[in-house]
Amino acid sequence: MDIERFREAKFLEFISELASEESNARALLESVGFPRNRMPSFGNGTPIDFWRAATTEIHAGATEGGLGALLARAAERWPHNQQLAPYRSQEARGTARPSTTGVSLIAEDYTGDALAIFDRAQEYAREAGGIGRVELDFAVQGVVALHLEDASTEDALLVVRRLQENEEATVSVAGDGYRDYLLHQVFVEGPDQRRFELRNVPASTLVADVTESTMHHYEDEAWPIDTSGTPREAVADVIRPGEPSRRLDGDQSLDDCGVREGETIQISPESTAGAVHAALRAQALVRVRNQIAEFATGRADFQVQANGRQSPTEFVLDFAAPSFAPPTGPGTPPVRIDRHKLLIQLRAGFPVEAPRVFWLTPIFHPNIDQKNGFVCLGELEDKYQPGLDFRHLCGQLLDIAQLRNYQTGEGLNRAAANWLKSEQGREAAASIGARVHEPSEDRSPKERRRARKLQVKDCY
Repeated sequence: MDIERFREAKFLEFISELASEESNARALLESVGFPRNRMPSFGNGTPIDFWRAATTEIHAGATEGGLGALLARAAERWPHNQQLAPYRSQEARGTARPSTTGVSLIAEDYTGDALAIFDRAQEYAREAGGIGRVELDFAVQGVVALHLEDASTEDALLVVRRLQENEEATVSVAGDGYRDYLLHQVFVEGPDQRRFELRNVPASTLVADVTESTMHHYEDEAWPIDTSGTPREAVADVIRPGEPSRRLDGDQSLDDCGVREGETIQISPESTAGAVHAALRAQALVRVRNQIAEFATGRADFQVQANGRQSPTEFVLDFAAPSFAPPTGPGTPPVRIDRHKLLIQLRAGFPVEAPRVFWLTPIFHPNIDQKNGFVCLGELEDKYQPGLDFRHLCGQLLDIAQLRNYQTGEGLNRAAANWLKSEQGREAAASIGARVHEPSEDRSPKERRRARKLQVKDCY
């Protein structure tokens, strides 16, 4: 690849963003054999100045393989970055995680610069004999990743002991067959929906380290405590669009948990019985107020009344939507309605505890208790997260009102469920644009799998 194409494709800006930290930029150049005596300095310049000078030298022949080799090495360092996918090796394409032979070492709390640790590791490997070449994978945020391609764990421990004996670094063995890599961008969402960004985080980072780093952004008085006065444990869930959230094990690494480039980790206090701290609750109440107000903006038929101006705990929503009220008597059909009122309650345990919703006007719905109006929110309640976006909740309530969101298998109103499964109920639902119940929904998952007919073709 020539330098004109490299710059036209915006790779200069891209590499400058990926390796914007001087230690990591120098480590990447070192890994492609860039001569140290010709290596640029950050000085008072910017990362793009550094990489402009470095790539000019590479194009002039400072390294073997030129700019293509630089991109290929970057693709190894950031294996889940889609822009670098064309430059990954053929063997690595399509794999869920990088694999390799040899042993990886992670050095932290080191003195001096990253290249000095690399030099020391090479020196100790040569003295031990038979260990082979030491490679520098990356150096970011005080972490240096080294790889011993031909070493066993026993061999690698010889290097580890030498580095630690001289108090040059805290070094650990990452494991056989594992080569650490970087996630360029991972997002973290706090309990009040504040979003944070982690850049160039090593995949070997423990989930517990992510939660602890996030908690540092919250003052002690803003984090919930338990009845003994101890800050409540933080838990982490990975959030993926269109999928249920998944709880992460704090003792596992991001790689072990399958966290990938650009994903969001949600941090929240563990849900247990006890009081919620006032500061966190106050922040959450303001957030909810703003989100509901934002949802109502531009919707003339959607009115909101709250029991306070600053931090309300109850909201009455009044809106128009086609639906049905209960029958007026035996043998009569449900009554067509077009107006609804409902109450959203944020109880004392909010935001740790889920909100409660009650329909105030009559409605005939499988998942709403006809006696007291209590609404079963399904997954929104079962898998509730303190960062729930109330704009999403309002949208779900509109869908519930219009019978676009309901379950007939386990309902609070069996009469409504049975009606929606009947021919009359199906016709009525279709008349207002609601979701029409399909008979196949009544079968168990096992029966539904049997009902699927597939054409199986012999390959031989």
